[in-house]
Amino acid sequence: MRLLLEWKEHAPRADCKNCGALIEAASNGHVAVVRLLLESREHAPRADYNNGEVLVKAAKNGHESVVRLLLETKEHAPRADCQAGLALVWAARRGHEAVVRLLLGWRVHAPRADCQAGGALCAAAMEGRSQLVLLLLEWKEHAPRADCQGGYALLMAAHNGHEDVVRLLLERRQHAPRADCQRGAALVMAAAEVHEAVVRLLLERRQHAPRAACEDGKALMFAAKRGQEAVVRLLLEWKEHAPRADCQEGMTLALAAKHGHKAVVLLLPYRWPVPVKAPSLRRSLAAKVIVAAQAQAYYEDSLRRAVKAVLRKYFDLLSSLA
Repeated sequence: MRLLLEWKEHAPRADCKNCGALIEAASNGHVAVVRLLLESREHAPRADYNNGEVLVKAAKNGHESVVRLLLETKEHAPRADCQAGLALVWAARRGHEAVVRLLLGWRVHAPRADCQAGGALCAAAMEGRSQLVLLLLEWKEHAPRADCQGGYALLMAAHNGHEDVVRLLLERRQHAPRADCQRGAALVMAAAEVHEAVVRLLLERRQHAPRAACEDGKALMFAAKRGQEAVVRLLLEWKEHAPRADCQEGMTLALAAKHGHKAVVLLLPYRWPVPVKAPSLRRSLAAKVIVAAQAQAYYEDSLRRAVKAVLRKYFDLLSSLA
């Protein structure tokens, strides 16, 4: 690198290609190269290029030494809270605790722990970074609320199956998100992604538990679509406000049939809604899929039972002759 910069003829500028060399070096954690570029005698790139893009890239990839070097640059140092705290958000999402602590504790222009309306908290929750979630919630100044953005952190944790983060958020003493926030979206997301433990955790909340039948049984519908018999059974057998097996105008059964989930099809009883004089296209198509799939499923099941009965009699006969 030094050889190129000091070449006697046609040497490249240190800030060529929109500071591309600096950005790449910072992104990959090459501290010595970053220092060399910043200290170039001519055309040195600015450490705060493009409103702190270099800092954000270094923080995103967890390069604590590069982040510190950039922040300590004598001239044109980037603000630790540049781009509304984006460096903090990325560090939290990627799980770089050392970088998160460095940014939050920086002596000037430190990003707020609740920057971007709790964006760092939501990003950490999304990826299941329970330690960082706790760190942000308990930060000494401007800590984000656990229910920020209408409970978005809870929704993302539930969607990705991070049971420990879901529990941590729900059990906060102050500003805990409601388990049924956004009309039970956390339950629907957990069921859609087949996170049975999270579904059970949400339903068992003593206060503000989501209804198992929320959003007209969407949780059941998505679980059936994915063929998750355990989650389907859990929802149908829930002690309070269980969804109807024919919810969503029968689409629950139709989706299970469409994707070939015979176990779920057999589990769901066929209770079609009250017919109307001019059924919609969606209803008629769903009915055809349901009837065909159930017929096939019951036929296969009956055939299997018949074969088992014949084999049982055959082996009984052999045993009696022996």
